[in-house]
Amino acid sequence: MFDKVHRALARGHDPAVDVWIALTAIYAPWVEPSRRAPVPLVQSEGLTIPARVPGVLHAWLRAREGAWLGLVSYSITSESDIGSIRMRHLVPQTAVTRRWPVGEEPF
Repeated sequence: MFDKVHRALARGHDPAVDVWIALTAIYAPWVEPSRRAPVPLVQSEGLTIPARVPGVLHAWLRAREGAWLGLVSYSITSESDIGSIRMRHLVPQTAVTRRWPVGEEPF
């Protein structure tokens, strides 16, 4: 997908790399507690936004301002009939960390 793009602008991963995605770095402004308590249905079946989720990194893309953004995929689950919501979008570099298999930490 990014083979013809200069490496200063994009770096693809094929296969994708296992990563942790810090959702607090992405959604914090929108998931702060509401001033009014939500109704019980929303409390019990609304989306749960965990602090971090496992996902995969497809590529790094460079913004015009110079920052690197990760193109990632992950899922957010719900206790309701919504089920799992698959996400694929750009996130800040600070939200992405490598996820190593158990027992294979690099240090």
